[in-house]
Amino acid sequence: MDQQQQRLCVISIVGIGGLGKTTLARKLYLDNAVSNHFDKRIWVTVSQENSLMGLLRKMLEEVREIEKEKLEKMTKNDLIEMINGSLGTHRFLIVLDDIWREDVWNQMQRSFPNVNNGSRVLITTRFLNVAKEADPRSTPYQLPLLNDDESMKLLLKKAFPYEDAEANCTSELLDIGCRLMQKCEGFIPQKNMKTMEDTGEAILEELIQRSLIHLRKICSSQVCSNENDQPTYLASSRRVAFHNVNDTKINEISRASTMHGLRTLMAFGLLYPPIDSPIFRFELLRVLDLTELTSVQRLPKEIELMIHLRYLRLVGVDFRLPSSVGNFQSLETVLLSLFILALEDCPLEIDTKDFPFHNHLLSLTLFGFWPKGGAISEFPTCLTKLELGDSRLEQDPMPKLERLQYLVTLELSQNVYLGKTMVCSTGGLPSLKSLFIDTMPNLEEWRVERGAMPKLAFLKLISCEMLKVFPDLQHVMSLQELELRHMSQELMLSLQREAGEDWYKIQHVPKLTLEEW
Repeated sequence: MDQQQQRLCVISIVGIGGLGKTTLARKLYLDNAVSNHFDKRIWVTVSQENSLMGLLRKMLEEVREIEKEKLEKMTKNDLIEMINGSLGTHRFLIVLDDIWREDVWNQMQRSFPNVNNGSRVLITTRFLNVAKEADPRSTPYQLPLLNDDESMKLLLKKAFPYEDAEANCTSELLDIGCRLMQKCEGFIPQKNMKTMEDTGEAILEELIQRSLIHLRKICSSQVCSNENDQPTYLASSRRVAFHNVNDTKINEISRASTMHGLRTLMAFGLLYPPIDSPIFRFELLRVLDLTELTSVQRLPKEIELMIHLRYLRLVGVDFRLPSSVGNFQSLETVLLSLFILALEDCPLEIDTKDFPFHNHLLSLTLFGFWPKGGAISEFPTCLTKLELGDSRLEQDPMPKLERLQYLVTLELSQNVYLGKTMVCSTGGLPSLKSLFIDTMPNLEEWRVERGAMPKLAFLKLISCEMLKVFPDLQHVMSLQELELRHMSQELMLSLQREAGEDWYKIQHVPKLTLEEW
């Protein structure tokens, strides 16, 4: 109620469920000083079940009388406008109790007029990010957890709501209350010589044996994070993670243990695994995650036996993948980024018909040629970045490329296309912002139809010496930067500022870099 703060402020009460957020908000809402200070007050319980339309209708009913039939016919914008109008210049207090999602607040805040009269919105939420999104300039009030004394007082108040707790509670009941209270701050008791994870797993197993809960799978995980660490029950573990552990130690543990049931193996900071490392012999693995393999030049032949792999992660590597990776028919995840470099004596033999099914792949780099000038049939549909190099394609790749609706960056370098004509058709590459073309030695004609690449901002062409006529880009009004290097003298003359016959095609571009050989 600070008179010096007249903007529409949002005050947030944050805390876990059952901590008393709603109780505190209700006390404020009903306080005499608060009720006298604000002209209008509205209380709306949000929760995770309510729809936006339902919340807006509830708010409108609070601020004015309206027929139910009329209310049901109103659109979202109608409701927002009418709430705005009803609140008008009144100084109001609106309580939104139990907001779960940021988007709910973002949509509802349009209903609250900000006329700098000291109005307030009070929200309660379990999520700090929701509170920060609601008003970045206001510090959320985070309710602290109850201490032992406060917890006991609350328990006694609930147990004896209409009686004197101290007079009616015997010492035996107090002892039971203390134990009950302790079972409620955490679920898993701390026991000597056992980790909390081990105790929790034992409790979970007991609940399953009692048929009190049912699980499809039980995962046992062990973490080895230093040289002296020997994971307990390693042989029965389903999931093992090594973190910054010496390769010799990993080999020692792996060889000493059978680990027949191992399904997940993760190793972080594993810089120098020998090629005969036993980590490659667990044939039943579903998940293999190896990062920072900077010194590995090739993977062992044994990896081809891991036919059950569903997830394979290799980061920061520079080695040859054996052709046997084609055995991994169960793979469900390819990282978000895939880079393949084919050597001169090893052409790319990829069945690109399967690419559309890799709908999580966002970045793809393929360097190497398709044998016999073969064409690429398909690409992963969700790509945002694509780099092709030395593909030596004989057919125009644009009809396939321009179907990629989300592609933002496209780089074509070093003889990707050996043909003479390339066409970007109307509606193609709708999201493309950057296009880089380097060394298309035979390209004579590049047509860009009106409506192609509507968001293109950066275009760079290098070493396309046979291109004599520049494409008509006067309709690509989004283009901010154009760079041409090592192009034909004939083309560069046609693009001379003011004097060139094709100057009109690029005169709208703010930044131009035009260099001959």
